[in-house]
Amino acid sequence: MATAPPPGAGRRAAAEAADDEAAQQILTITIRREITIGKGEKRRTLPQSHALAINLLSMTDKLAVRKATGLPFESFLGEGVFGEDSLVVVWWLARRKNGEAVLSFHEAAEQWPAELTAEDIDVHVGDPSDDADDPEA
Repeated sequence: MATAPPPGAGRRAAAEAADDEAAQQILTITIRREITIGKGEKRRTLPQSHALAINLLSMTDKLAVRKATGLPFESFLGEGVFGEDSLVVVWWLARRKNGEAVLSFHEAAEQWPAELTAEDIDVHVGDPSDDADDPEA
């Protein structure tokens, strides 16, 4: 015989789901240039936009950053310190989370186009659909 959930369980679940959404801080990097990697038959163009839920990174991901760079992940996100190295770290992690699980930091850093300028890169923090609501976006 099944039992009913305790009173208020639905509200608590909804509140937890809302907290989970609030905890997701999505950082999206969009590169306005085409990046092609590989040679011959292995040549491919990378997606131009990469998103990463930075508040939901696993300890494994954070340890991978520390192992690859010698610095904790959080050191790349501080206010006033988000430079090209931070972009490469976030770009690398986003690519790993989105299907390139064995991509090393060294490979990603080598693939990062050195000729990119500030006009070639857009960094957005928040829900990627936020821009759709902004008439000036």
